[in-house]
Amino acid sequence: MPVFFFGVMFADIETWKDYRPLDSVRNLHWGWKIPINLVLTIIILCWGSYQDEGMCLRNDDGNCEFWRYPTFDWYLPRPVVHYTAAVLLIFFALTSSWLQWVLGSAPFEFMGRISFSLYLLHELFTDGIMIDTYYYFIGQEVDANDALMYIFLIYTPVIILASWILTVIVDEPSKDWANELDVQSRLKRPSPRNKELTEEEVE
Repeated sequence: MPVFFFGVMFADIETWKDYRPLDSVRNLHWGWKIPINLVLTIIILCWGSYQDEGMCLRNDDGNCEFWRYPTFDWYLPRPVVHYTAAVLLIFFALTSSWLQWVLGSAPFEFMGRISFSLYLLHELFTDGIMIDTYYYFIGQEVDANDALMYIFLIYTPVIILASWILTVIVDEPSKDWANELDVQSRLKRPSPRNKELTEEEVE
């Protein structure tokens, strides 16, 4: 909820007509922007990946000394650091031209396109067949870390492909249908985007 609130807040201030506060950050000299972006990147990576209770990878790993420092001796709770990292990521994406270039690249645009379908599908794999496959590899005396790598290599393309197919045959047609239903249900329908204005409309 806090991330949604701050996302709406950033979207609102970006639409101000006369003054946009974030322009003061965008227009900074590169000598300032490089260290600021570096600090933001470090904070986002450290806090955004925090697993709580000092765990590194697994529950039985014990406390991971790395987390002692970014969380101030585990004083900061996980929701605080996660929400802060998420808000800083939004701020970073709005103010950094190179991050905008990365997010606007073809791979990220594709992942953004299928993201909703990916969100709906991924637990069908992670909570089922991927676990079964992991224990199959363990039963074949495959090292646990190697088993995880094999599962990642096997199922990541499958999940992405399934998400893309679901996007093409369900998600995008549903959006088009909902948009058309919305337009048709309006008392005053908007004119087509590519329609040239008549003299009366211009006046």
